[in-house]
Amino acid sequence: MTKANPNKTSSTNTFNFAKKMHRLEEITQSLESNTDVEKALEQFKEASDLARELQDYLTTAENTITTIQTRFDKQK
Repeated sequence: MTKANPNKTSSTNTFNFAKKMHRLEEITQSLESNTDVEKALEQFKEASDLARELQDYLTTAENTITTIQTRFDKQK
């Protein structure tokens, strides 16, 4: 699995946080009312993958912000 990079600029490789978050919300709502075990397992796996991707993206973004802040503080 590749790490999400908040610095990506290529339109074909852009990480769409909002789209992935929306999909995760859709799956969550579906799981709340789903009684089909096979479908629920499939959706749960997709949701877990999405949650991991979103968390990786946020961690990378947080690290980038910390790096920028550290550089800025050193320039003072």
